[in-house]
Amino acid sequence: MVESASSRKDGKVVAIVAAAGAGHRLGADLPKAFVRVGDYTLLQHTLRRIDASSVVDEIIIMAAFEMCATAQEQARELSLSTPVRVFPGGVLRSDSIYEGLRYVMRDDAEETVGVVLIHDAARCFAPTELFTEVAEKVRALMAEDAAAGVIPVLPMVDTVKMVDSADNVLGTPDRTRLRRVQTPQGFDAKLLWTVHQAAKKEELTTTDDATLLEKYQLGVTTVPGSEKAFKITTPTDLRLAQLLLEEDCEG
Repeated sequence: MVESASSRKDGKVVAIVAAAGAGHRLGADLPKAFVRVGDYTLLQHTLRRIDASSVVDEIIIMAAFEMCATAQEQARELSLSTPVRVFPGGVLRSDSIYEGLRYVMRDDAEETVGVVLIHDAARCFAPTELFTEVAEKVRALMAEDAAAGVIPVLPMVDTVKMVDSADNVLGTPDRTRLRRVQTPQGFDAKLLWTVHQAAKKEELTTTDDATLLEKYQLGVTTVPGSEKAFKITTPTDLRLAQLLLEEDCEG
């Protein structure tokens, strides 16, 4: 059973949702987090699932500056039980997460943040239980004083090739040791904030937060991911999302 923030001694759980992506590959005329699948936008689907997990005490949405008011309104329409705040994201995903962390880890915060979950709004069908499992795994690692980074992963099903700059094949990695990485990714909040500050000073950028921990030789472990947590990036992904939604409604 997941404890409420008021009963936890090691701080609350905050989810930072990256929703500032432009969505050019999706072919949409607005940021992809605000594209609709069925009755809700990708952002709203994401918020509903995070809220239903009951493990998250606060949600921070990082949206493009011009979409912040829209993001706040869409969150308000859902009447969520979890408090939601919206802030403008940066040019890069890593900039957005940095700004989100700067807010949640501010010195004048009323409550200590113990665990932070970083999630892509484009993975809007990630199952509710995935948020719970990742958060609980992070807490278990923190209780053991272990470097707490937890990522959901799936086995690699395709053969993967390494190539050079001219696209000549250099080799074939053993796919049994490769994994597809998803979100939500969970971390000891203080640790992730420390790592992000260090990376900012060194001008390091990465495509996900677990990679930052790796760069500083800090431990990251995995939990089983979900095929439903795929990232909506292309028009084909959007059609698959629609089919998935229709199947869920029929079920």
